[in-house]
Amino acid sequence: MAEEYFQAGEYAKAKAIYENFTEKYDDAKKIYANYIECLVKLKENEKAEKFLKKCIKWDEQNIEYKVDLADFYIKTGKNNDAKRQFDRVLAFSRDFPEQTSITAKYLIKLGYMAQAKAVYMQGRKLTRNDAEFSLEMAEIYKYEKNTEDMLRELIRVLLMNQNDKEFLKSKFQDFITTEDEFKKFEAEIIARLQDDPTQYLYNDLLIWTYVQQKLFYKAFIQTRAYDKLMKLNGNKLMEVGRITMENKDYETAIEIFGYITANYQSSQNYVLARKLKIQAREEIVKSTFPISQTQIRSLIADYQLFIAEQGRSRETLDAIRNMALLYGFYADSKDTATMLLESIVKTPWVEPIFSAKCKIDLGDIYLLKNEPWEATLIYSQVEKSQKDQPLGHEAKLRNAKLDYYTGQFEFAKEHLDVLKLATHREIANDAMDLSLFIQDNTTSDQDSNHTALKTYAEAELLLFQNKYSAAMLALDTLLKKNKGHSLEDDIYFLQAKIFKKTLRFEEALQKLEIIEKNYKSDILGDDAAFLTAQIYEENLGDKQKAMELYNKFLLDFPSSIYTAEARKRYRVLRGDTLN
Repeated sequence: MAEEYFQAGEYAKAKAIYENFTEKYDDAKKIYANYIECLVKLKENEKAEKFLKKCIKWDEQNIEYKVDLADFYIKTGKNNDAKRQFDRVLAFSRDFPEQTSITAKYLIKLGYMAQAKAVYMQGRKLTRNDAEFSLEMAEIYKYEKNTEDMLRELIRVLLMNQNDKEFLKSKFQDFITTEDEFKKFEAEIIARLQDDPTQYLYNDLLIWTYVQQKLFYKAFIQTRAYDKLMKLNGNKLMEVGRITMENKDYETAIEIFGYITANYQSSQNYVLARKLKIQAREEIVKSTFPISQTQIRSLIADYQLFIAEQGRSRETLDAIRNMALLYGFYADSKDTATMLLESIVKTPWVEPIFSAKCKIDLGDIYLLKNEPWEATLIYSQVEKSQKDQPLGHEAKLRNAKLDYYTGQFEFAKEHLDVLKLATHREIANDAMDLSLFIQDNTTSDQDSNHTALKTYAEAELLLFQNKYSAAMLALDTLLKKNKGHSLEDDIYFLQAKIFKKTLRFEEALQKLEIIEKNYKSDILGDDAAFLTAQIYEENLGDKQKAMELYNKFLLDFPSSIYTAEARKRYRVLRGDTLN
């Protein structure tokens, strides 16, 4: 009953009941916090102080009561009493050093950073360990915006615990977040490295700093020296190269993997570095429009040479798969692609999961060849062999899309409605989106044959087949013949994606602008707004405009699925965080 009164703000009624539980400690500690607050709200300060001191007397080892009394004095304007009480808290943590962390953390919880710092510093002296409580001290310095001391504490704890450096570096991401902090950290590490070149930890930290800032070429230069210095046989370079690749800095990735292949030919990293170098080149070629057939042929030749040198093995099967996809999607040699993928699938010692991936690729090639029956047979094989696994769900999604492409919307929906329950979130989301799209455009369409939707689906198939001009022509015709159709905003959005893919960014923005002006409240409103900001950030390099658009997006679409990503990108562009 007292709790209900307290929650309702009826403090006098709550206090009257709580007072029945203030004579025995076992009872008093249960109502302690609420009772104190009631007394403070009712300005019964003398009674509150008396009760706090009574609790301290009952349990002299409970540091929270001692800190709460100091907090009470602050809130009631008794600053001298508060200072004396904080001194008692400090003396207590000196007499009971095992209570140092508990005391400091409770002080921090109540916002008394200076007092917490004093407790930690005293604890450090008592243990005679300069690195004791360094992470905790760094947290306080970060709160105080004292970047220099924060960084020194972080370096200090790392120097004293080098065996835990990977764990500690992961913790650093909580502290070093802004561009200014990274610059100061870099300067501090470089200065220390110049003073003590034999402390190799500084080299490692400098590499970490560059990677966190996505300055991958600088990371490469530093890693190259560090790898040689520590005789790591290319291991650290491989680590940085992979991160560089994941962050799509393919030019630098080529440099890194090229250096490994040139200088560590006898190491275990050579084969993988050789393959990753070709893959990085492949990503550059595939993202350049129009795609150069000369470059595609050059990539295929590199893969062929690599496979010839290394032989057919588990390490080179992935290269054969990549080469097959180049033949199928870009070199218009679908029969060669089919032959290569079938050769992998028929290999007796191939891993089942890798074989299933290649079968899905094989189905895609049949779809490129306009052989949907062959494609669905292959997809269905994977569905069966990988039942209830992510690859099985992926194959089922491919079958659903195939039905959609060929205008069999009811069959597509049956597949998709099953996939909406898939454990793989991305597949479930894709299935739900396509299912809703089919439902919206079949139930609202007066044409029982759904001619417009069939044409739109055919355009999507053309896009999958890299037939951009044919897809765009189909969409233009669809717009002219179906003014006011529910598909209009979808057509504009698909056109924008085609223009983006073919590097015609201004035309993409024009299509997106139509959606934002006329269909902002529709389901694609947030998609169009997010893609617009993305183009300004990633393709046009206009960071200021992108930042403005992400900020506007957060105001206009607070519940969008893109909200978290938009907020992250906005903060990165503003310089708040680089993680």
